Amino acid sequence: MVDFKWFPGFRVFVVLHVLSIISFQKITIAQDEKAVLLYTSTEIEIRDGKMISSYSFDLLINDRSADYLSKVVVPYSKLEKLNSLEASLHNLDGSLIRKLTRKEIVDKNDISNSSLYEDQFCKVFTLRNSTFPYRVKWSYITETSEFVTICNWIPVINSEIPTQKAKLRIITPDDYKLRIKSSGISDSSIVCIDHCTVQEWECSFHNVYAEESFQEDNVENMPRVWAVPLKFHYDRDGRADGWKEFGGWVNELNYQLHWLPETEKLYVASVIENNSSRKEQIRKLFYYVQDKTRYVNLTIETGGKKPLPANYVAEKGYGDCKALTIYLKALLQEAGIPGYYTLLKAGIVNKDIDDLFVANQFNHAILMVPLESDSLWLDCTSNYPLSYTGSFIQNRYALVVGDSGGSIARIPALSKQQVWKYRKGTIELSASGPAEIKLQISTGGEEAERIRYICKKPGYNGKIKALTDFVNIPSFVNDSLQIVEFNRDSERNEIVFFGKSNTLVQFYGSELVLPLIPLEPGFFAAPTERTTRMKLPFPVCLTDTISFIIPEGYQAAGLPGPRSEKSESGIYEISFTSKGDEILLARHFEVKAGVYSHDDYENLYSFIMLVRRIESASTITFSKL
Repeated sequence: MVDFKWFPGFRVFVVLHVLSIISFQKITIAQDEKAVLLYTSTEIEIRDGKMISSYSFDLLINDRSADYLSKVVVPYSKLEKLNSLEASLHNLDGSLIRKLTRKEIVDKNDISNSSLYEDQFCKVFTLRNSTFPYRVKWSYITETSEFVTICNWIPVINSEIPTQKAKLRIITPDDYKLRIKSSGISDSSIVCIDHCTVQEWECSFHNVYAEESFQEDNVENMPRVWAVPLKFHYDRDGRADGWKEFGGWVNELNYQLHWLPETEKLYVASVIENNSSRKEQIRKLFYYVQDKTRYVNLTIETGGKKPLPANYVAEKGYGDCKALTIYLKALLQEAGIPGYYTLLKAGIVNKDIDDLFVANQFNHAILMVPLESDSLWLDCTSNYPLSYTGSFIQNRYALVVGDSGGSIARIPALSKQQVWKYRKGTIELSASGPAEIKLQISTGGEEAERIRYICKKPGYNGKIKALTDFVNIPSFVNDSLQIVEFNRDSERNEIVFFGKSNTLVQFYGSELVLPLIPLEPGFFAAPTERTTRMKLPFPVCLTDTISFIIPEGYQAAGLPGPRSEKSESGIYEISFTSKGDEILLARHFEVKAGVYSHDDYENLYSFIMLVRRIESASTITFSKL
C-alpha cells in the first residue's frame, strides 16, 4: 500500500483528477436539460465614486430547442459605458472551438415597439455550433458614475433553464453603507480587507418551471440579491434612508421642468374661464394631454432617468410616462391645481413594490391629483376616462412626491362593479342548420380597456376578428357587429354580435343535446401543475341572461335544476326557466381577486372543479314532438 503523504505532488494530482471527474459528472448530469447555465459570476466594485461591474457566463446548450440562447444581448447606455466584451464557443469538455470576432458584434438601440428613440443600447452576437452539445462563454465590464442601485441580482436566464452555480461579489469602501435584501442564497460571507468591505453570495437554481398564467412574481422561487446604496449620485446627490428622502431626490430631479410656452398658458386660461368646476378643469386638461401627445417608451427602471421638460412635450407632442406626467402637472399648476408626481411598479399582474425596502423599484410615472372627497390617479399614457384607475396601475403602492419629499400611498383597486361582464342574447337553435346568435356584451375593467384599444387603433385589419374573440361561443362565425358608441367618460364598452354556430347543438340518435356555452376562463390549472402563487389582479365577474329558442319540431325533455354554490373564493349560480318555445338561462359567476397561496389555490380549484361538474351536467336535451 502506498502512503500518499510521501508523494505530495502525486497527492495534488489525485485531488485535481478527482475534482475534474466531479466537474465532468456535473456537466454530464446537466446534459439532461435542454440548456444549463453552468456558471455565472458578477463582481461589482465601488471605487472613487464609480461603479465597475464585471460579468461572466458559461452556458451549456444541449439541443436545438435551446439554440435560440446562442444569441446574446449585452445591454449598456450613455451613462453605463461598456468597457470590454469577449466571447467564445466551446465543446462540452471546455476545449475552444473559436473566439468571437468584432465583425460578428452588432450595435443596436435597445428600442421597444412604442419608442421613437432611446438612450439604451445593446451589443448583439450569436455563437452557434452545428453539433450538440456546445458551450457559449462570454464576459463584459461596464462602468458608471451615476446610479441609484448597486444590483438586483437574479442569476437565472429564465424559469425553464437551471443555473448550476452562481457567485456575486460586492466590494465597497468600509464606510460605504448598503441596504441589502436577499432570498434563496445557499452561502454568503463578509470580510474587511484593506479598508474595503467584500461581501459574497453563492447559489444555484434547479427548481425550473414553465411560465404560468397569472403568476404573481416572475422571479418567485429564484435566488436574488438586491443591494442599494444609502447615499448615491444620479444627476445630483440623493439618499435612500427612507421614502421621504428618496422622494426628495426625485422632487429635486424634476425641479424647473414645468415651464410652459405662452400658447399653452393661454389655453389653460381659456379652460379656467369657461369651466368653473375644478374637476371639470382637470378633465379638460387631462383629455387635452391625451389628444395632443403620443406616448414613447423611455425606461426608468434602469436608473430613474430625469424627465423631459414640459415645454419639450408641448412643442414635440410626445414623451414618455415621466415627461407626459410633468407636462400635465405643469398645465394643472398653471391653473392653480396641485398635482403630485407619482412613481409605481405598473403591470396587470406584477408583484407590488416592497414598501419596507427603500429602493428604485419603479417602472412607471403617473400624476396624483387630490380632490375634496377623493384623489385622481391620472395615467397620461392611457386613453382612459378621467375617474377610471386602469388595470395597469390599480391596487398597489405608489411613491407620491412633493416638496416635502416622498410618501407611500395606496392606489385604489378596481371594484367588482367596474370589471363586471354582462352577456345578454338570443340563440335560435335548429336541427337542420346553424344556430342563429344575437349576443350583446357589456364589459368593464381590463377587457373594456382592450376593446377600447382595438376600436381606436387606426388601420387595424384584424379588428373584427379581435373583437369576435370576446364572444367565446364554440365555432362562432361573425356575420356583423354593432359597436355601441361609448362616451369618453364611460368606463364600459358594449358590442352587439350577430352570427352563427354549427356546433352548438349535437345529435344523439333522434335527440338534440345543448351543452352550456363556456363560462369561466380556462387559466385555472390543477394545483399539481402550478409551482408559483397565483395573483388575480381584479375579480372575475360574469352574468349571463340568454334565451334559447327551441328547435322547430322539438321539445325540451326536462331542465336541469337550479344550483347555488358559495365558497371563500367565489360564487356560482345557475337556473333555467321554460316559457313557451324559449328556455331562459340565468347564470352568475364570481371569483375574488387576490394572491392565492398554494393552499388557497387548492381551495379555489376545488370550487372551480365543482362549477365545471355542474356546467357539464347542465345540458338540455330536446326530443322530437
